[in-house]
Amino acid sequence: MRWGRPLLIVAVVALAAVSAAAAVAAVGPKPNRTYQGTSTLREYRVQVLTACSSLLKRCDVANEAAIHLRFRKAANCADTPGLELGTTRITNGRFTVSSKFLEVHGAAFTVSGTFVSKKKIVGTVDSTDPHCGGVDTYAALLQSTSQTLGASP
Repeated sequence: MRWGRPLLIVAVVALAAVSAAAAVAAVGPKPNRTYQGTSTLREYRVQVLTACSSLLKRCDVANEAAIHLRFRKAANCADTPGLELGTTRITNGRFTVSSKFLEVHGAAFTVSGTFVSKKKIVGTVDSTDPHCGGVDTYAALLQSTSQTLGASP
């Protein structure tokens, strides 16, 4: 009987942690928001724009994300400083998009992310071309609606 109470406390704490994580995922990102950040090794700048599917008349939680990527090693990587990787679905607070670009030596890029709060995304960027930065992690924070990656140097 001595172990009953500590076990109950552990169970309640674990349930609360799972409930908090589920609440963040259930709330999800708002549409028409911009998240932006630099990767850990400073190889990439990532911008994520949230939106509602064109099939929905109105939504409170974004279900699509458009991904824009810029690289530090643009001179070694491509003639273009950035790429639009496309739009992908947000499912359970997560997204992944992959694209291959002929103008970047045929390199493929994959960007994955998870909305860990209303104001932050964490994820990875992966390039098949090591001249473009290779694999790196990033954190992107909610920006004001007027800030865009294309407008910043």
